[in-house]
Amino acid sequence: MVIFGGNPLRRDEVLRHLATIGDLGAFAALSEAEGYELLLKHRARVRLVLIGGAYSAEQRQRIKAWCRAHQIVTTFTEPGLDYAYDNVLIKAHVKQALGL
Repeated sequence: MVIFGGNPLRRDEVLRHLATIGDLGAFAALSEAEGYELLLKHRARVRLVLIGGAYSAEQRQRIKAWCRAHQIVTTFTEPGLDYAYDNVLIKAHVKQALGL
């Protein structure tokens, strides 16, 4: 999975929390450009994209459109929009989205 985030401390916290899931490859970016690089690099393995709370509606649409344009077929999860922005809920939604 690729995480688009904007805060390095929060990014690390989410990665540590998701690491308890087990066999989950999670890569996190602090900018759209970095996220796009990660998506291209890991495109064959990306099954989920998490767009963090710091991203605007315009940025979210841009990320989704970029994935479609680059034929990256994935599921999106958006804490703060899809469900409350909470570590426990993020972990539960990631597990559900990935069928873990």
